[in-house]
Amino acid sequence: MAFQSGKQHFHVLRDINLAVEKGDVQLLMGPSGSGKTTLLSILAGLLTPTAGKVFLQGQEITKMSRTKLAKFRLHNIGFIFQGFNLFPALTAIENIEVALNIKGIKGKTAKKEAIALLQEVGLGDKINSHPRDL
Repeated sequence: MAFQSGKQHFHVLRDINLAVEKGDVQLLMGPSGSGKTTLLSILAGLLTPTAGKVFLQGQEITKMSRTKLAKFRLHNIGFIFQGFNLFPALTAIENIEVALNIKGIKGKTAKKEAIALLQEVGLGDKINSHPRDL
């Protein structure tokens, strides 16, 4: 697989064949610069490879339009980022509610789900905290 970033062209992730079944837990390890983030970004459709194919749930995401890929990602892919990708002016619960609203979950249902998610990851006592205080 290869990808392009700006004017630079990178040949990476050669001869990879990866199958992950629903419910599987995978561990991705390697030294800095070994391609871990690149692999995850390509698998999520955040980077577009210039060669090779990526299939998720039987669909070739490398052939999807940007709109279709965005919808696919919204409903099928989740990321826990190394750094905070949160709105600094919003509280923890508000940040989650924004994501749920985009997914079509609104109002009291979104609030209940956001609280449950925060409790599930051990942040139930930080519901009204801003990202800088997490």
